[in-house]
Order: sequence, then structure tokens, then C-alpha cells
Amino acid sequence: ITNDPFSPPEFELRTDSLVLRNLSPTQDELLLKRPRLVFDQGLSLPLLRSRILLNRGGVNPDDISPTVIPVGIDGRDRGGLFLGRSFPIINNGRTRLSVSPQYFLIRAVSSERDSPFELNNFGAAAKLRSQLSPRTVLRGGLDITGLNPSDLSENIRASLRVEQQIGDHRLSLQSSYRERLFNGSLGFQDVQASLGAVLLSPVYTLGDTGLRLSYQASAQWINAESDRADLLAARGSETGRVSLGRYQGSVALSRDFDLWRGEPITTGPYQGLRYTPEPVVPYLQLETGARVTSTYYSSGDNQNNLLARVGLEAQLGHFLRDFGDYTRLNLGYAQSFLGEANSPFLFDRTVDRNVLSMGITQQLYGPFLVGFETALSFDGGEPINTIYTLEYSRRTYGLLLRYDTTQNTGSIGFRLSNFNWIGDTNPFTTPRVRNVQGGVLEND
Repeated sequence: ITNDPFSPPEFELRTDSLVLRNLSPTQDELLLKRPRLVFDQGLSLPLLRSRILLNRGGVNPDDISPTVIPVGIDGRDRGGLFLGRSFPIINNGRTRLSVSPQYFLIRAVSSERDSPFELNNFGAAAKLRSQLSPRTVLRGGLDITGLNPSDLSENIRASLRVEQQIGDHRLSLQSSYRERLFNGSLGFQDVQASLGAVLLSPVYTLGDTGLRLSYQASAQWINAESDRADLLAARGSETGRVSLGRYQGSVALSRDFDLWRGEPITTGPYQGLRYTPEPVVPYLQLETGARVTSTYYSSGDNQNNLLARVGLEAQLGHFLRDFGDYTRLNLGYAQSFLGEANSPFLFDRTVDRNVLSMGITQQLYGPFLVGFETALSFDGGEPINTIYTLEYSRRTYGLLLRYDTTQNTGSIGFRLSNFNWIGDTNPFTTPRVRNVQGGVLEND
């Protein structure tokens, strides 16, 4: 099986025998004998799977990953470089539960303890997704960053949500324990516990104006850290945390303007597909947007914010020649108006009111790309986001190395193009961190 329209193919899935069986109207089963992934008619990597389930035409990306032991970086919870692999526990047409045992390599070799096999050098992650009904999905996640029983309560992060489609809206009932959030110059913040509901709209296009509109509303009970001495004293808190109701509404409006758009190259033996699965279209685009947010807390505090942003994004070249034929640039500025940083919590306080962002991805030679992007808060005077990437891009597959120096996380990602029953380029083992911008939590 190949995803390459040209011969000889760059990538093939080879197997000595293959059986396709239908299990249900929404699920098929592939049975493979000695499967392997073959790159450029030479490099062959064994695929450590004998069975792959195709659910509604899709497959979990872990099922066709060539990486025997995926590698990730998490400097906050796992001590740096760690190893882990996902194993399906339940995998049928409605429910998938996978568990990933992990070994924290850097923590083990740098530990002052005598043995690299200490319990706190081991951990695990689990993911759950279950289709309860055609319009209802259950999602869950669990991270265990150390197996020492005495530290277990501080080494667990967990979340559970039920998502219900209501018309074209999505209602998400959410609960979490020790969720890790990243709030710009305030850095990582832990929400000890939360319980509530979030209503998310789709993105509407307003007629022929090109304007895009979306909104969300939420009501939650939150237990999290606060630096408000009066509030801590009034609540009698000895942990530095308080429990409050948090009610938020937010509306976002955006529009992009095409300043210039070139033409793809679709002639020649590769038809513009030498290093990419689709021909590259050069362009220059202006991006604008605004978001107004109002948040009320049961302590009587309010935090209101109007965030406006403007940016330029450009893509130059066609990524066909060996050198200097591809550049992607972006430059943006965001400013917050109205109100002050009045949240009693730290995880959603809007302290970064003027942020400059920029980035570049440049072809080095042939299929190799190097990238850099950063965001600078003028209020704190320090970068709040800096990411380095190195990518090897081919027509049918790609390899991406990514490292975030601010969050101290990184990963290795593998891409397979044109397999529409795969289509996932997410890093294998990067821990999930939700970002906070303008007091609004990022949603899936």
C-alpha cells in the first residue's frame, strides 16, 4: 500500500499477507503478516502491529507509527527527556482506551538516588475516548509522573469531559484535578480542581463580509492558587488556594485579507510535489481579530478585557529547488484594552497586555527546514513563548523535531501524507498543556 502517486513510490506499507474483514457498518479490521514501512525503496522499519482497526474510515495514528519507543521532553513534571509507548487496552468501534508506560530517562541518570529504577523515575499516561451516542463523546486523560506511593497525590493530573452537540453548538461538562495551564509571563499554573460547563459556538461566517464570529460561555467551580492575602485570610486558607465560582462570556471576531497570492507550479515530473503533498502557493496575508471577555468571580471580583490583534503572514517560494525556495514568515501584535488584571487567581490573570510575536521557517537544503518563533511581552520584558523546529519534509512523509524553551517541552512527530484514514501530525508524547490568552482558556 502506498500514498505516493508517482513511481517508484517514496513510501510503502509492505506485508507478506493482508486480510481485510468487516466487523460492523462503521469498523473494519486489517490483519497483517510481518508488516514494515519502506522509505525510498531502501530503509525498512518493522511495524510492530499485526492488527489495525479502521473506525469510520480512520485509524489511530499510533497504529502506524514507525517509532518503536517515542521520545518526549517535559522539564516540569518528568525531569526532561522521557520514553514511552502507547498500548491499546480497549479498541472497538465506540471506545478507545490506551495506556502509555513511561520512563523518565534524564531524571533517572541525574538522580542522587543509588538506583535508576526508583519508582519516581517511572510514570504513565492514559487516554480515553468513547462515542456514547452519535452526538455525545466522553473524553478522559490521566498523567502519573511518579509511582512513589507517598507522592502519588502530587504526581497525578486527570481530566474528564462529556461533550454534547446541541444543534451546531458544543456543550462540554468538564472536571479536572491538578490541570496544568500556561499563562504567558506568569508561567505554569496548576488548577487544583475544577468542575463546570463550557458552551462553545461554531465559527460563523457573516454573509459575504469575510468576518468570522465565535463565542463561548462557561460556569465553573475552581480551586486554585491566589496571591490575594485578604481573600486567603477571609477564606481561612492555609494552602494558598481558594475555591470560587467563575463565570465567563467571550466573543471573538476576525477577518483575513489577501494582499497578494501567487500561483502554484503544477508542471513537470513532480507537478510541484517534490517535497510537499500539495503544491505550495505563495501569498501575503493580513490577519485581524478582536476578542471581548468578561469574567465574574463569586468573591465579587470582575476581570474585563478587550484584546485586539493584527498580523502579517507570508509564504514565499514553491519548495521545489534544492536551496532557498521556501520561506514562511509571520509578524503580529496583540494589545489588551479595558479593565485591569483583577482576577483573584493566577492561572487566568491578564498581565500580558502588549505582546509582539514573530516567526520564520526557512528551507536549508533540499527537504530540510528550520524554524523559530517567539512572543515577547512588553509588560514583563521577557519572551513568553520560544519554539525551535527542525523538519525533514517529503512528498509522502515527514519528520518534525520541536522544542519549546519557555515551557521546556519537546517532541518528535511523524507525518504520513494523503492517508486520509490517518491524517494526524501531532507529536507522539508531548504532555498536553492548555494555554491562557486574555483570561480565556484554550479549548480543543
